[in-house]
Amino acid sequence: MKCTKTAIYILIATVMWSGIVSAEYFRWKDKDGGTQYGDQVPAEDVNSGRIKVNESGRVVEKVAPARTLEEQKRYEEEQRIAKIEQQRKAEQDAYDRVLLATFNS
Repeated sequence: MKCTKTAIYILIATVMWSGIVSAEYFRWKDKDGGTQYGDQVPAEDVNSGRIKVNESGRVVEKVAPARTLEEQKRYEEEQRIAKIEQQRKAEQDAYDRVLLATFNS
């Protein structure tokens, strides 16, 4: 029975330690342009972009600001054009392969 209690204490200590070690910290710009730090980004600043940092202040992850409606439309149009160009290139490559196969060296 003593082993079980020890195992439970180790498990509890491990869970508590992992919660301490895996804490997340963020750096973001507030609506007034000031740099803020904290373990949570306020709801009103979520779309302004943020940087996730570890305990020593090193950047772990960057989250870009949310796109405006105009930026989103432009992005979708660029994606649509890129897809069309990719399809055209694939069709041209297929045509070129067929054409090259008809020629004898």
